[in-house]
Amino acid sequence: MRVYVDRKVRALVGEAAGMASAGRPDDAARIYGEALERDPACGEAALGRSGILLDKGMPREALECMEGADLGSMGGLAARAYRRKALIQYRLGRPHQSLECLEKSIQLDPDDADSHFNTGVIFHEMYEVSREQENLVAAARSYAEAARRRPDYTDALYNLGLTLSEMGRHHEALQAFDRCAVLRPDWADAFDSKGTELNSLGRHDEALVCYDEAIRIRPDFAAAIYNKANSMYYIGRVGAALMFLSDAVGLDPSLRDQEEIRRMLESRLEFDRKLRDGGAWREGEG
Repeated sequence: MRVYVDRKVRALVGEAAGMASAGRPDDAARIYGEALERDPACGEAALGRSGILLDKGMPREALECMEGADLGSMGGLAARAYRRKALIQYRLGRPHQSLECLEKSIQLDPDDADSHFNTGVIFHEMYEVSREQENLVAAARSYAEAARRRPDYTDALYNLGLTLSEMGRHHEALQAFDRCAVLRPDWADAFDSKGTELNSLGRHDEALVCYDEAIRIRPDFAAAIYNKANSMYYIGRVGAALMFLSDAVGLDPSLRDQEEIRRMLESRLEFDRKLRDGGAWREGEG
Protein backbone atom coordinates (compact mmCIF):
# COMPACT_ATOMS: atom_id res chain seq x y z
CA MET A 1 0.00 0.00 0.00
CA ARG A 2 1.20 3.49 -0.83
CA VAL A 3 2.53 5.40 2.19
CA TYR A 4 1.74 9.10 2.37
CA VAL A 5 4.63 11.32 3.39
CA ASP A 6 2.22 14.15 4.04
CA ARG A 7 0.73 13.46 7.45
CA LYS A 8 -1.78 16.21 6.82
CA VAL A 9 -3.34 14.14 4.02
CA ARG A 10 -3.77 11.19 6.34
CA ALA A 11 -5.31 13.44 8.96
CA LEU A 12 -7.73 14.99 6.46
CA VAL A 13 -8.84 11.56 5.21
CA GLY A 14 -9.50 10.44 8.77
CA GLU A 15 -11.42 13.62 9.57
CA ALA A 16 -13.54 13.30 6.42
CA ALA A 17 -14.34 9.66 7.19
CA GLY A 18 -15.50 10.74 10.62
CA MET A 19 -17.73 13.43 9.11
CA ALA A 20 -19.26 10.91 6.73
CA SER A 21 -19.95 8.47 9.58
CA ALA A 22 -21.59 11.29 11.53
CA GLY A 23 -24.03 11.97 8.69
CA ARG A 24 -22.33 15.13 7.44
CA PRO A 25 -21.62 14.26 3.77
CA ASP A 26 -21.15 17.83 2.57
CA ASP A 27 -18.45 18.50 5.15
CA ALA A 28 -16.87 15.13 4.39
CA ALA A 29 -16.78 15.87 0.65
CA ARG A 30 -15.16 19.24 1.30
CA ILE A 31 -12.45 17.76 3.51
CA TYR A 32 -11.82 14.87 1.11
CA GLY A 33 -11.41 17.57 -1.53
CA GLU A 34 -8.78 19.33 0.59
CA ALA A 35 -6.89 16.04 0.86
CA LEU A 36 -7.00 15.60 -2.92
CA GLU A 37 -5.73 19.13 -3.45
CA ARG A 38 -2.65 18.23 -1.41
CA ASP A 39 -2.29 14.80 -3.01
CA PRO A 40 -4.44 14.08 -6.13
CA ALA A 41 -3.20 10.47 -6.09
CA CYS A 42 -4.71 9.71 -2.67
CA GLY A 43 -6.98 6.77 -3.42
CA GLU A 44 -8.74 6.79 -0.04
CA ALA A 45 -9.76 10.42 -0.47
CA ALA A 46 -10.90 9.79 -4.06
CA LEU A 47 -12.91 6.77 -2.95
CA GLY A 48 -14.61 8.69 -0.16
CA ARG A 49 -15.36 11.83 -2.16
CA SER A 50 -16.56 9.93 -5.25
CA GLY A 51 -19.10 8.00 -3.18
CA ILE A 52 -20.59 11.20 -1.82
CA LEU A 53 -20.71 12.79 -5.27
CA LEU A 54 -22.42 9.72 -6.71
CA ASP A 55 -25.05 9.89 -4.00
CA LYS A 56 -25.64 13.49 -5.04
CA GLY A 57 -26.15 12.45 -8.67
CA MET A 58 -22.84 13.90 -9.84
CA PRO A 59 -21.07 11.03 -11.67
CA ARG A 60 -18.87 13.26 -13.85
CA GLU A 61 -17.45 15.02 -10.81
CA ALA A 62 -17.01 11.65 -9.12
CA LEU A 63 -15.03 10.36 -12.10
CA GLU A 64 -12.80 13.45 -12.09
CA CYS A 65 -11.59 12.81 -8.57
CA MET A 66 -11.02 9.11 -9.33
CA GLU A 67 -9.04 9.70 -12.52
CA GLY A 68 -5.94 11.06 -10.80
CA ALA A 69 -5.96 8.58 -7.94
CA ASP A 70 -3.44 5.77 -7.66
CA LEU A 71 -6.01 2.99 -7.27
CA GLY A 72 -3.57 0.13 -7.78
CA SER A 73 -1.62 1.01 -4.64
CA MET A 74 -4.57 0.92 -2.27
CA GLY A 75 -3.98 -2.61 -1.01
CA GLY A 76 -7.19 -4.21 0.20
CA LEU A 77 -9.23 -1.21 -0.91
CA ALA A 78 -8.09 -1.44 -4.54
CA ALA A 79 -10.78 -3.87 -5.67
CA ARG A 80 -13.45 -1.73 -4.04
CA ALA A 81 -12.01 1.39 -5.71
CA TYR A 82 -12.17 -0.19 -9.17
CA ARG A 83 -15.71 -1.36 -8.47
CA ARG A 84 -16.62 2.22 -7.54
CA LYS A 85 -15.05 3.50 -10.76
CA ALA A 86 -16.99 0.86 -12.68
CA LEU A 87 -20.22 2.13 -11.14
CA ILE A 88 -19.36 5.69 -12.12
CA GLN A 89 -18.71 4.67 -15.73
CA TYR A 90 -21.97 2.70 -15.69
CA ARG A 91 -23.89 5.74 -14.47
CA LEU A 92 -22.32 7.72 -17.30
CA GLY A 93 -23.57 5.19 -19.85
CA ARG A 94 -20.14 3.75 -20.67
CA PRO A 95 -20.56 -0.04 -20.43
CA HIS A 96 -17.24 -1.00 -21.99
CA GLN A 97 -15.23 1.25 -19.67
CA SER A 98 -17.25 -0.10 -16.76
CA LEU A 99 -16.41 -3.67 -17.76
CA GLU A 100 -12.72 -2.80 -17.88
CA CYS A 101 -12.85 -1.53 -14.29
CA LEU A 102 -14.78 -4.60 -13.14
CA GLU A 103 -12.21 -6.85 -14.78
CA LYS A 104 -9.48 -5.13 -12.75
CA SER A 105 -11.55 -5.49 -9.60
CA ILE A 106 -11.94 -9.23 -10.23
CA GLN A 107 -8.23 -9.62 -10.96
CA LEU A 108 -7.47 -8.07 -7.59
CA ASP A 109 -10.17 -10.01 -5.74
CA PRO A 110 -11.50 -13.05 -7.65
CA ASP A 111 -13.93 -13.79 -4.81
CA ASP A 112 -15.64 -10.41 -5.19
CA ALA A 113 -19.12 -11.72 -5.99
CA ASP A 114 -20.52 -8.21 -6.49
CA SER A 115 -18.10 -7.50 -9.33
CA HIS A 116 -19.11 -10.74 -11.05
CA PHE A 117 -22.77 -9.81 -10.55
CA ASN A 118 -22.30 -6.28 -11.91
CA THR A 119 -20.48 -7.71 -14.91
CA GLY A 120 -23.54 -9.84 -15.58
CA VAL A 121 -25.81 -6.80 -15.36
CA ILE A 122 -23.78 -4.92 -17.97
CA PHE A 123 -23.56 -7.85 -20.37
CA HIS A 124 -27.30 -8.40 -20.11
CA GLU A 125 -28.02 -4.74 -20.83
CA MET A 126 -25.65 -4.90 -23.79
CA TYR A 127 -27.64 -7.89 -25.05
CA GLU A 128 -30.88 -5.93 -24.74
CA VAL A 129 -29.40 -3.35 -27.10
CA SER A 130 -27.45 -5.55 -29.51
CA ARG A 131 -29.41 -8.86 -29.29
CA GLU A 132 -26.04 -10.55 -29.67
CA GLN A 133 -26.24 -13.99 -28.07
CA GLU A 134 -22.65 -13.85 -26.86
CA ASN A 135 -23.57 -11.04 -24.47
CA LEU A 136 -26.39 -13.15 -23.02
CA VAL A 137 -24.01 -16.09 -22.57
CA ALA A 138 -21.49 -13.80 -20.86
CA ALA A 139 -24.20 -12.48 -18.53
CA ALA A 140 -25.22 -16.01 -17.52
CA ARG A 141 -21.60 -16.96 -16.93
CA SER A 142 -21.04 -13.90 -14.71
CA TYR A 143 -24.19 -14.47 -12.64
CA ALA A 144 -23.26 -18.12 -12.19
CA GLU A 145 -19.79 -17.13 -11.04
CA ALA A 146 -21.24 -14.64 -8.55
CA ALA A 147 -23.48 -17.37 -7.12
CA ARG A 148 -20.56 -19.80 -7.00
CA ARG A 149 -18.47 -17.32 -5.03
CA ARG A 150 -21.40 -16.54 -2.72
CA PRO A 151 -23.83 -19.49 -2.66
CA ASP A 152 -26.58 -17.54 -0.87
CA TYR A 153 -26.48 -14.64 -3.36
CA THR A 154 -30.16 -14.76 -4.29
CA ASP A 155 -30.06 -11.74 -6.59
CA ALA A 156 -27.37 -13.46 -8.67
CA LEU A 157 -29.34 -16.71 -8.72
CA TYR A 158 -32.51 -14.88 -9.74
CA ASN A 159 -30.82 -12.99 -12.58
CA LEU A 160 -29.14 -16.24 -13.65
CA GLY A 161 -32.58 -17.84 -13.85
CA LEU A 162 -33.99 -14.99 -15.93
CA THR A 163 -31.02 -15.13 -18.30
CA LEU A 164 -31.15 -18.91 -18.70
CA SER A 165 -34.88 -18.64 -19.40
CA GLU A 166 -34.21 -16.15 -22.18
CA MET A 167 -31.74 -18.65 -23.62
CA GLY A 168 -34.41 -21.35 -23.61
CA ARG A 169 -32.59 -23.36 -20.93
CA HIS A 170 -35.70 -23.83 -18.81
CA HIS A 171 -34.54 -26.81 -16.73
CA GLU A 172 -31.47 -24.88 -15.56
CA ALA A 173 -33.53 -21.73 -15.00
CA LEU A 174 -35.93 -23.74 -12.86
CA GLN A 175 -33.02 -24.94 -10.72
CA ALA A 176 -31.86 -21.36 -10.16
CA PHE A 177 -35.33 -20.14 -9.15
CA ASP A 178 -35.81 -23.19 -6.93
CA ARG A 179 -32.63 -22.31 -5.05
CA CYS A 180 -33.92 -18.74 -4.65
CA ALA A 181 -37.18 -20.02 -3.19
CA VAL A 182 -35.33 -22.25 -0.71
CA LEU A 183 -32.98 -19.46 0.37
CA ARG A 184 -35.72 -16.84 0.56
CA PRO A 185 -39.05 -18.56 1.21
CA ASP A 186 -40.76 -15.17 1.61
CA TRP A 187 -39.75 -13.94 -1.87
CA ALA A 188 -42.87 -13.94 -4.02
CA ASP A 189 -40.95 -13.20 -7.23
CA ALA A 190 -38.92 -16.40 -6.84
CA PHE A 191 -42.08 -18.53 -6.71
CA ASP A 192 -43.68 -16.62 -9.58
CA SER A 193 -40.63 -17.13 -11.80
CA LYS A 194 -40.36 -20.76 -10.77
CA GLY A 195 -43.99 -21.19 -11.83
CA THR A 196 -43.27 -19.59 -15.21
CA GLU A 197 -40.47 -22.09 -15.88
CA LEU A 198 -42.71 -24.98 -14.86
CA ASN A 199 -45.34 -23.69 -17.29
CA SER A 200 -42.70 -23.57 -20.03
CA LEU A 201 -41.91 -27.21 -19.29
CA GLY A 202 -45.59 -28.18 -19.46
CA ARG A 203 -45.82 -28.84 -15.72
CA HIS A 204 -48.90 -26.68 -15.22
CA ASP A 205 -50.22 -28.23 -12.01
CA GLU A 206 -46.86 -27.66 -10.30
CA ALA A 207 -46.81 -24.13 -11.68
CA LEU A 208 -50.17 -23.45 -10.02
CA VAL A 209 -48.72 -24.43 -6.64
CA CYS A 210 -45.92 -21.89 -7.13
CA TYR A 211 -48.28 -19.12 -8.20
CA ASP A 212 -50.51 -19.82 -5.20
CA GLU A 213 -47.49 -19.47 -2.92
CA ALA A 214 -46.45 -16.22 -4.60
CA ILE A 215 -49.96 -14.84 -4.15
CA ARG A 216 -50.09 -16.03 -0.52
CA ILE A 217 -46.92 -14.05 0.17
CA ARG A 218 -48.08 -11.00 -1.79
CA PRO A 219 -51.88 -11.02 -2.28
CA ASP A 220 -51.79 -8.06 -4.68
CA PHE A 221 -49.15 -9.62 -6.96
CA ALA A 222 -50.91 -8.95 -10.27
CA ALA A 223 -48.29 -10.68 -12.45
CA ALA A 224 -48.56 -13.91 -10.44
CA ILE A 225 -52.37 -13.80 -10.63
CA TYR A 226 -52.14 -13.24 -14.39
CA ASN A 227 -49.71 -16.14 -14.73
CA LYS A 228 -52.03 -18.30 -12.67
CA ALA A 229 -54.75 -17.48 -15.20
CA ASN A 230 -52.49 -18.82 -17.94
CA SER A 231 -51.94 -22.07 -16.03
CA MET A 232 -55.67 -22.41 -15.50
CA TYR A 233 -56.19 -22.06 -19.24
CA TYR A 234 -53.53 -24.67 -20.02
CA ILE A 235 -55.25 -27.28 -17.84
CA GLY A 236 -58.65 -26.48 -19.35
CA ARG A 237 -60.17 -24.42 -16.53
CA VAL A 238 -61.15 -21.57 -18.81
CA GLY A 239 -63.79 -19.99 -16.56
CA ALA A 240 -61.35 -19.80 -13.65
CA ALA A 241 -58.69 -18.42 -15.98
CA LEU A 242 -61.01 -15.60 -17.05
CA MET A 243 -61.80 -14.79 -13.43
CA PHE A 244 -58.13 -14.59 -12.43
CA LEU A 245 -57.36 -12.53 -15.51
CA SER A 246 -60.00 -10.01 -14.44
CA ASP A 247 -58.52 -9.92 -10.94
CA ALA A 248 -55.05 -9.28 -12.35
CA VAL A 249 -56.26 -6.43 -14.56
CA GLY A 250 -58.09 -4.91 -11.60
CA LEU A 251 -54.83 -4.80 -9.67
CA ASP A 252 -52.67 -3.68 -12.60
CA PRO A 253 -54.54 -1.79 -15.35
CA SER A 254 -51.48 -2.04 -17.63
CA LEU A 255 -52.42 -5.70 -18.11
CA ARG A 256 -55.32 -4.49 -20.22
CA ASP A 257 -52.77 -4.78 -23.02
CA GLN A 258 -53.55 -8.50 -22.80
CA GLU A 259 -57.10 -7.88 -24.04
CA GLU A 260 -56.54 -10.35 -26.87
CA ILE A 261 -56.05 -13.09 -24.30
CA ARG A 262 -59.32 -12.12 -22.62
CA ARG A 263 -61.14 -12.40 -25.95
CA MET A 264 -59.53 -15.78 -26.57
CA LEU A 265 -60.64 -17.04 -23.16
CA GLU A 266 -64.17 -15.74 -23.61
CA SER A 267 -64.35 -17.34 -27.06
CA ARG A 268 -63.12 -20.66 -25.67
CA LEU A 269 -65.63 -20.44 -22.81
CA GLU A 270 -68.47 -19.81 -25.25
CA PHE A 271 -67.32 -22.72 -27.43
CA ASP A 272 -67.29 -25.03 -24.41
CA ARG A 273 -70.79 -23.90 -23.46
CA LYS A 274 -72.10 -24.58 -26.94
CA LEU A 275 -70.36 -27.93 -26.99
CA ARG A 276 -72.08 -28.93 -23.76
CA ASP A 277 -75.41 -27.73 -25.20
CA GLY A 278 -74.87 -29.68 -28.38
CA GLY A 279 -74.80 -26.56 -30.51
CA ALA A 280 -71.15 -26.44 -31.56
CA TRP A 281 -70.67 -29.80 -33.23
CA ARG A 282 -72.15 -30.54 -36.64
CA GLU A 283 -72.26 -34.12 -37.89
CA GLY A 284 -74.06 -33.19 -41.10
CA GLU A 285 -77.21 -34.69 -42.48
CA GLY A 286 -77.86 -38.22 -43.50
